[in-house]
Order: sequence, then structure tokens, then C-alpha cells
Amino acid sequence: IVTKYRNILKWDRLARDNPKFYICSEHLTEGEFRITGLKDYKNLVHKDQRIWDLLGTNRNSALDIGCGMGRMTEFFANDFNNIYGTDISKTMIEKARSRLPDTKYRFIETDGESIPLSNGTIDFCFSQAVFHHMPKKSIVVKNFQEVYRILKSNGVFKVQLRGRKVSKKEWFYGVSFNKDSATKLAEKIGFKVRYVDELVNLKNKPYLHLILQK
Repeated sequence: IVTKYRNILKWDRLARDNPKFYICSEHLTEGEFRITGLKDYKNLVHKDQRIWDLLGTNRNSALDIGCGMGRMTEFFANDFNNIYGTDISKTMIEKARSRLPDTKYRFIETDGESIPLSNGTIDFCFSQAVFHHMPKKSIVVKNFQEVYRILKSNGVFKVQLRGRKVSKKEWFYGVSFNKDSATKLAEKIGFKVRYVDELVNLKNKPYLHLILQK
């Protein structure tokens, strides 16, 4: 419990300090910030044909976990009718609501472990650069369990995980996984592991992308 609330307080402090920097690791104007969101959405979701092959025609609702200010969430409207975004930072959620006031977007503050949506209501869940900040494996497990609960039958979850250990002293610390440990975690919860991509970012740091199906 202490770890959970420390994490919430940390991210709310960062959101008040310089939200765009702590989302993108760059000092950006609003226009530049929006361009990064569109680019990442296209590359990670819209152009990933594997997602659409698994979803078929089930494309009504999507959830962006750790949505921040709605950087990528905005562009889910290109492919889905109802879009949800969750974040542990009250400040981030307030900024997301201000940026994207349209009623097709619903932004929800959470405790970082539970998702206040009903069972079997979401077609697609997504999370990028969020789970790799979670400080304990138990928090990752709880989030996976919650995603499994809210997904519809055959719903899809694409998530990024950290692929190498980092010092707990770093502000961006989070637990890490390899392909085997991530696969075991997902399968234990009940997911079918459809794809695991082992990748490196621009700084040559390894990470995983999992595409899971309920």
C-alpha cells in the first residue's frame, strides 16, 4: 500500500512540474506533443495489422492505460467509437479532460491497481511506456488481472514491458521482464499470448511488446 501511494504522489508531482517532459522525455510545444501522439498511435496501433486481425469487427471500445494528458488517446477515435483513458495522476487526468473535452473520451483517475470499468466491456486495451514504471511485480500482476476482467471475450491487450533492470534510484525505475517471465505471467492469468516482440529503443535499451488475447 505504501509503495502504491508513493507512486501516485510521485507521478502527480511530475505532472505538476513538467508533464510533457515526463511523458516524452523532451521539452515540447503543444503542437509537437500532439504530433508525437499521432506518430506513436499510427506506428503502435493503427499500422499493427496483427491487432486488427485478432479483433475482427469488434472495434467499439478502447482503453489507454496510463494515458497521461491523452497524447495517444486522442487518436484512438480514428478507429474506435468509445475511448477510455486511465491514469494514477489526478493532474494528468485534469489536463487530459481539458485537452480533449469531447464526450467520446472518458478519462478516469485510478489507484494504479484497479480499473473502475465493468466486466467484459472493452474490446481493446493498450499501454505504452507505463508498465515499465510500475515499481513492483505484484502491481503489474494486478493490472493484468484487471485488464483480463474488463476485456470482452476475444478482446486484445497490447502492452509494453521493460526488458532490462534499472537502478531503483532512477526516477523512471520499474520492474523488468524477459520473454519467458512475461509469457508465464500472462498465461497464468488466462491470456493467450499471440505475439511477443523483443525490441530496443533509440537508446539501445531492450523492451518487450506483448499482444495478448482473452
